[in-house]
Amino acid sequence: LCSANSFRRLFLVFARLHQLCRVAPSISRRAVSDKENPRPVMDFQIGKKILKTKGELRLNVADIFNTQAIFYNDLDGNKKYNEGKDAFAIKRTYGTNVSLTFGYNF
Repeated sequence: LCSANSFRRLFLVFARLHQLCRVAPSISRRAVSDKENPRPVMDFQIGKKILKTKGELRLNVADIFNTQAIFYNDLDGNKKYNEGKDAFAIKRTYGTNVSLTFGYNF
């Protein structure tokens, strides 16, 4: 078993993605603005030095909340996503990503 002091790195990051805006030309040559609805994102990372500090083992968990990303057209002009009033372009769930990495210094 490992004691609490044996872990060298421990990171917990929380962010709220702000409203992103991208402009794409439409077929009618007018610019269509798609905005992303803000959503919370939390990442976690823990690392431990091993093999007489020549190696490091890291566990990463990205997007723990796995909140759905909604890209929409703000039809009512209030700069917020209103379901039923604004037309959504894409609803996407990216998923939670987990990775385990090992690094070694020669």
